[in-house]
Amino acid sequence: MPASRLADDLEKITGFLRKIGIPVSYGTLPDQTFLPGILVSKGGLVIDQDQLLYPGDILHEAGHLAVMSPDRRATAEGNVGDDGGEEMAALAWSYAAACASGLPIDTVFHDSGYKGDGAWLREHFQTGGTIGVPLLMYFEMTARQDDTAAFPEMTQWLRQRPDPPAPDNNVTTDQNGTSHAAGSATSNNQQHNDNSLHHIRSAITPQDRALITNRLDLLCQNLLNQHRQGHQPANCLIDTVDRENMKPISKVFRIEQLLQQDPALALFFLGHPAVAGLGKQLCGPDAVPVYLSVQFRNRGETQKIIWHQDMIHDRQGPIYTVGLYLDDAWHDNGALRIIPDSHYERADIAQLSRVAELQTQDNAGISSRSIAVNAGDILAHDVMLVHCSDAMTHTDCRRTLYVEFRHPQQAHANPTMTAHWIAQQQALLENAQEYCAMTRKTGTFGDVPIQEKTPENLSAAYNIRLEKAHYG
Repeated sequence: MPASRLADDLEKITGFLRKIGIPVSYGTLPDQTFLPGILVSKGGLVIDQDQLLYPGDILHEAGHLAVMSPDRRATAEGNVGDDGGEEMAALAWSYAAACASGLPIDTVFHDSGYKGDGAWLREHFQTGGTIGVPLLMYFEMTARQDDTAAFPEMTQWLRQRPDPPAPDNNVTTDQNGTSHAAGSATSNNQQHNDNSLHHIRSAITPQDRALITNRLDLLCQNLLNQHRQGHQPANCLIDTVDRENMKPISKVFRIEQLLQQDPALALFFLGHPAVAGLGKQLCGPDAVPVYLSVQFRNRGETQKIIWHQDMIHDRQGPIYTVGLYLDDAWHDNGALRIIPDSHYERADIAQLSRVAELQTQDNAGISSRSIAVNAGDILAHDVMLVHCSDAMTHTDCRRTLYVEFRHPQQAHANPTMTAHWIAQQQALLENAQEYCAMTRKTGTFGDVPIQEKTPENLSAAYNIRLEKAHYG
């Protein structure tokens, strides 16, 4: 970067930060700081101009301070980027700050950072993407307009909302002062930890969605052809759909082990910067992708997705399911439905579902909440969040690609996930990112070889035993 631009960017950034209340000083720093030339100290930033490489990194570190609760911000020291949710909020905050400061977006999201995803982050935010924005809304830092945000306009640059209290396993209290026993449904008005659910709007471009959709359509045609010929495709569930005035027809309900069914599609999905980046932000830089699948909701299907938790674990590390939606979904038409604050422990599903089924209109005082999405959105939920899926009533199909990410500690907790298997899956994630980048560049699957991108022993991916879902 030319010295004149570096000095100009530095002046704009430091002036902006001091104006909004983040202290900035200059000094000599040790060689080993998380980002060269920048240190978080006592709730402010110390900058070493001799070591600083990218002024935009200052805004990103400031974003971490800005989205902290006031108590933590006042005493923050050193590396402050260990919370996956706040990492995403800091990304959104730094984009809004760049806009407000009149800085070029590539100053913040430069090509030498963000694990090579700088270009994608620029594209994402400049085309209306909302990674991290739901948390800014939750922190009351950007205003709501209906169910969206006025982002990148900010109502406050420094979070004032305190951290939620640690969950009490016996009693919770909603904003109306009503207590709820553990395992019972809580009010939708209750302030809850939004880290259990992340909604990323416009996570992928229409071009990427078209690539995935066309490839998935071809895969479904092949699976249905096998079914019509009397063969049961492996790791695939085919359901009968019965619609009014039509003969029953066969439709794919679920594709298990997507990597086995179509390695190219699986690698493109897993390696997409929106998916891989989110997995690493939520489950750490060494996140382990465990399981890739596709779920279909078909109008008139007999299969139901009832209330459940994907798995139960000791909560010593994060595990998230990341879902990429290829179709719109809304209340009573295929939407994911959740029970807020139900992810802290093994839930009493029977009790929760009895209450939730009585109140499903998403108005004041209800127990469950549906999450409307548009095609190209991503929802990531904590695997212990109690959820189900509305039936399709207005459109024919909803298609969602899923991958589960685990923190390495939680992967090691499963005895069938050996150290070798975990390392192989981590390598697969890196290879998938390379494969996706090449495919996005060429615009077609056919021009990119995949042999060297898949694990040395593909069958090893299917020998693990996953924990059972909890249906009560």
